[in-house]
Amino acid sequence: MNDKQTFSTITKFSTKKKSIIIVTYNNARTIKQAIDSVLKKYQGPFEIIVVDNNSSDDTLAVVENYGKKVHLLKQNANLGFSKANNIGIKKATGINFFT
Repeated sequence: MNDKQTFSTITKFSTKKKSIIIVTYNNARTIKQAIDSVLKKYQGPFEIIVVDNNSSDDTLAVVENYGKKVHLLKQNANLGFSKANNIGIKKATGINFFT
């Protein structure tokens, strides 16, 4: 792959909508840092999906403070990372997924 092809690939990738999926469980102290990092890093079309595995701390309140910037998917049980991640992927509307 030459430089022109590489640039073309990067440009195509950067214009496609990305879905960033964050799986969480009782991470009220760190979830804000994770979401803020995504908001700061990504440009172009993207969505943030947070799948909460039935947290019992203030995680939901922290995420809900972001309003429409974050899609919150609340679960009624701790489903584990893999299943929760798959739920996020199913709800994602982006063409590229980051978990």
